Parts: sequence; structure tokens; C-alpha cells
Amino acid sequence: MRGTYDAKLVGRHLAKDEGEGIWFIGSFMRFKATADSTGGAFTLIDEIAGPGRQSPPHIHHAEDEAFWIIEGEVTFACGDQTHVAGPGSFVFLPRDIQHNFRVTSEIAARMLLWISPAGLEGFFKEMGEPGTIDEVPAESFPDIPKLLALGAKYQCEHPTLRPQT
Repeated sequence: MRGTYDAKLVGRHLAKDEGEGIWFIGSFMRFKATADSTGGAFTLIDEIAGPGRQSPPHIHHAEDEAFWIIEGEVTFACGDQTHVAGPGSFVFLPRDIQHNFRVTSEIAARMLLWISPAGLEGFFKEMGEPGTIDEVPAESFPDIPKLLALGAKYQCEHPTLRPQT
């Protein structure tokens, strides 16, 4: 989770296919920068999400998110605004405002996800499963109780999700 990072920072280079990879609810995420490598300043994730992939509406209380769309088309909802974003588009999603996204293109969307301050990558790592882009896991419904518990841990509400009874 979040903390104080006293380690001396050094320059860093990762090639295209370098960085820890995980599958998170239908998206492949490759971590390019994390709390450990940025002193807690930010996280940078190279994300590939298939057609129709969407996040549930959620509210971050500890960080802001920004997306740079590289390929595909993604529709973002943020508060009462909706933005359709294609290649080259930038979308900023501030903390404390409900938002979500949906891949609306017929091809996978590739986007860079910037999170500041860092730490939310822990949520993705704990909820996701390690893997590579070539090892697509079988589709499964997310573990809602686990997602809600991790959301509480990382100060991220999911107001439309309820535990299954």
C-alpha cells in the first residue's frame, strides 16, 4: 500500500516488453513505473483492453488518473461528462469524482494509464493474476467481495457493486 519512500531514486529504462505483467479483469497491464521506482510519485501502466471491456463505476479518494490512448477507441464517463477518446487523446479523471470507461472500438484499446500519487498498482496486483500478453486467462466473473475489500483498502469506492448473497 502507500507509504514513505526514502530510497534514492535512479534513472530507469524499460524496453517495450519489460515490466511486470498481470491480467486484471479482462485487461493486460504492464507496469512501467511503480511506487518503488518513482519514490511514490506516480505509477505508469501500459494497458491493453479488448473490445467491450469496461470498468465498473468507481471513485478514487487517494489518487488522480490520466489516460493517453494509443490504439482503439474508449468512452470515458466522469461525473456528468462523457468523452469518446481515440488515438492521441488524453483523458484526466480527478479523484473524488465517479468515473469509468468502456472500450467502444472493434479492436483492442491500448492506453497508457498514469496514476498520481503511486500506490494503486497494489490494488491491480492483488486483484489480478501474473501473466503475459500471450497467456490470456479463461474468462471469469470477478470476485466481487474481494474487489470491494481491496477497494476499501485502497480508498476506491465501487457504488454500483454489491456483494453476492
